Amino acid sequence: MTTLFFNIDPTGHYQREGASADGLAEAAGIIPHFFATALERAHHTNQPPTLDLIGDTMSELYQFGGFAYPMGGEVTPEGVYTYEGDEDLHPLGEMVGEGLTLRVYPYAITALSDGERTITGRFD
Repeated sequence: MTTLFFNIDPTGHYQREGASADGLAEAAGIIPHFFATALERAHHTNQPPTLDLIGDTMSELYQFGGFAYPMGGEVTPEGVYTYEGDEDLHPLGEMVGEGLTLRVYPYAITALSDGERTITGRFD
């Protein structure tokens, strides 16, 4: 299994605003834990960690929706979440593992991508 690291403020947006790394990590909550646990479960069951499997497992672990209720919107190549009519959101942090990228945004908006497809949901 890949070693996972939660990269705080990957775009540098919050650092420019004076936010602390500890505060950003706290704001991300346990969402990165759901990702790590979903990857671990895939390995224990010898299933390939696909976008759909990991997204479904994260939603199952969360039990209150998650990716089961897609948010829509788009994620730019830099990782910024955009939704028409709303302010752009920069990721609080991101985690990369097994060919997947997890990004956590304010309001617990979460994006999971395999490089070709991205799913979005809310884990609040």
